[in-house]
Amino acid sequence: MNLSSVGGTTLSFLTETDWVGYMAHNPFSVGNGVSTAEVSTDAGLTWTVVWTDNVLIDYNPVVITLDLSAYDGMANVQVAFRYFGIDAHTWWIDNVLVDGGSGLNYAITGLAGGSTATLTVSGATAGGHILIGYSLAGAGPTMTPFGLVDISSPITQLPVLSTNGAGVASLCTQVPARATGFTLYTQAADLSSAMLTNSLAEPIL
Repeated sequence: MNLSSVGGTTLSFLTETDWVGYMAHNPFSVGNGVSTAEVSTDAGLTWTVVWTDNVLIDYNPVVITLDLSAYDGMANVQVAFRYFGIDAHTWWIDNVLVDGGSGLNYAITGLAGGSTATLTVSGATAGGHILIGYSLAGAGPTMTPFGLVDISSPITQLPVLSTNGAGVASLCTQVPARATGFTLYTQAADLSSAMLTNSLAEPIL
């Protein structure tokens, strides 16, 4: 991967393990299994472990998100998932996503019941389009066509917004008075670049 022009890179994936009693880290282990995520910057000659599975519960799917910003600015970055074991566990991974970050920024002001809130996305593609989703159900993660979002289903989509020449889109919307006390989980996507903004978890005052 070429990360020479990105910032805030993350690696996320869904993982599930079974027969954890056969993993080397288990205090009651009867095996030698090890699962890791690793990164190389020298075409695979050497690898650095950035995550080791230390789960102690069978059949417990979780989403892992790792900070790979230490590799921002590098042009030859590889990610690998390594499994080792003779008498060992079983391991599944899915929904692998490397997010190189972007200059996108999503912010909300005036989020209070009975008031008008302003939702603003900046740093987007000039003359493009923005899709905003939100939920009151939780912080996800949920897989979407744009990758994992920090919003739980059901997710409501707002009308698609157009960005101006500076890459800014804004929406003013009325917040129902009955929403006071809830937390709004929301995130946006630049439809032109298919990049996600930062996510927000904002209490409604």
